[in-house]
Amino acid sequence: MEYFWYMVIAVLVSALFGWKSYEFLVLYDAQKDDFRETKKRPISYKIYQMWNQGVSFFVGCAIVFYFLKVRWPQIEQGSDVGLSDFGLIIFLLMSVTGLMPYFLTNITKGVEAILNKVLSR
Repeated sequence: MEYFWYMVIAVLVSALFGWKSYEFLVLYDAQKDDFRETKKRPISYKIYQMWNQGVSFFVGCAIVFYFLKVRWPQIEQGSDVGLSDFGLIIFLLMSVTGLMPYFLTNITKGVEAILNKVLSR
C-alpha cells in the first residue's frame, strides 16, 4: 500500500494523456488550426488511439518509478550502469513521447517479414 497513490496518479495522468492525444490525433485540423471532427472514424479507432497512448504513457510512468525507487539507489551505492539501463531509458522516451506504439508496430512487421522469408524457403 506504500505505492498505491503513485499508481493512482500514474493511471489518472495516463488516462488524461490518452484522451488529450485522442483529441490531437483525431480531432485536430492542422490546416485550419481548429479542433473538429476532421475524419469520420468508428468508435473502435478512437478507443484504440486513447488506449495506445494511455498505456504507452503508463509504461513510461512505470519505468520512471522503477528508476527512481529501485535503480537509482543501487547506482548511488556503486552499482554499474548497464546496457539494459540505457535500453529502458530509450523505451521511456518512446513511451512518454507517444512513439512506442509505432515502434512496436514496425518491430512486429519486421519480425513478420523475416519469418515469411525464412519459412518460405
